[in-house]
Amino acid sequence: MKAKSFCLCALFAAETLFAFAVPSASTVAQDFVTVIPSGQTVQVNNFAGTIGSQTIKGFSISKFEVTQDLYNSVMGSNPSSFKNNPAAGEVQGRRPVENITWYDAVFFCNQLTAQTLGAAAQCYTINDVKRDSSGKIVSATVTCDLTKTGYRLPTQAEWELAAGGGSQLASYMYSGSDDVNAVAWYYFNSENKTREVGKKKPNELGIYDMSGNVWEWCNDLKSTNGKCANRGGGYAGTDTMYYEITNRNWDPADFSNFYLGMRLARTL
Repeated sequence: MKAKSFCLCALFAAETLFAFAVPSASTVAQDFVTVIPSGQTVQVNNFAGTIGSQTIKGFSISKFEVTQDLYNSVMGSNPSSFKNNPAAGEVQGRRPVENITWYDAVFFCNQLTAQTLGAAAQCYTINDVKRDSSGKIVSATVTCDLTKTGYRLPTQAEWELAAGGGSQLASYMYSGSDDVNAVAWYYFNSENKTREVGKKKPNELGIYDMSGNVWEWCNDLKSTNGKCANRGGGYAGTDTMYYEITNRNWDPADFSNFYLGMRLARTL
């Protein structure tokens, strides 16, 4: 019995170390897809509810929402509300991280960049950080340099272009299909919980869960009211409008909830 207990403890320890090992540049990079190649720019009209056109430079975006395992491996903690009871056959650590503020999200991006690419590649300058009693960042002064090649949140225009399969004229209503059930976890199929990333059909670029599972913070910050954009819809919504590519939402930068997570982007 003692030998069996020792083996089980050793196996648990090994699995824990494997799950939360610090990521490498190569392991993170393999989960990215190029939306616009390096050296190219495109003009898009009215993305993110703007009037006129925007110029988007070459960028890539992650195939998956940031998982609990990845967040924990970088930050040493997991703020998620859904820390147990995954759906049958799904891996707990592969569920999306959630319950993070916008400030937490950009701070994570900088930390991941520093650990894998070096601090010189960091996109965000973050000062005057204030945390609440749980450790969440609820206030900071943040600026973003989109010319840096580190990890960051996608802009709304980048998010929408990626969700539409890389085309301004998206082929589908949702990201990858006109059938919401094919691509999105939402109230009527999610069992009222977040789900392991990458289990639904991807869009044309091979990107998963841009409709459904968790809302995703975007880089855009309204300086007038301190609210930040989030896109894609979450696991608990009943109205399929939330999962449409063009739908958008705004929340305060210090807001966090169990349906709000993140996805990564990089300038090429």
